Amino acid sequence: NFAYFPLVIEEEYRKSRDELYTYLKKNNIYARKYFYPLTADQMCYKGKFEANKLENARMLAQQVISLPFYEEIEWEQLGKIVEIIGEGK
Repeated sequence: NFAYFPLVIEEEYRKSRDELYTYLKKNNIYARKYFYPLTADQMCYKGKFEANKLENARMLAQQVISLPFYEEIEWEQLGKIVEIIGEGK
């Protein structure tokens, strides 16, 4: 539905998802840690799911970041986001 712009931050990238999140925030770019925390880790669900059946979900909860994405975003802002992400390679 084009409501989000998620990225999976893989191990080859020089920064972790959390490091990129912090770096973007320092540059006044407010991304979101998407799928975090994992729903199954919420207190009301603790112990109700087998951890080994959620390994992909846990991986994504640690690697996905959602970038700012809205109708009024300007090209200059997009360029800054791309530049900052490129610095991590």
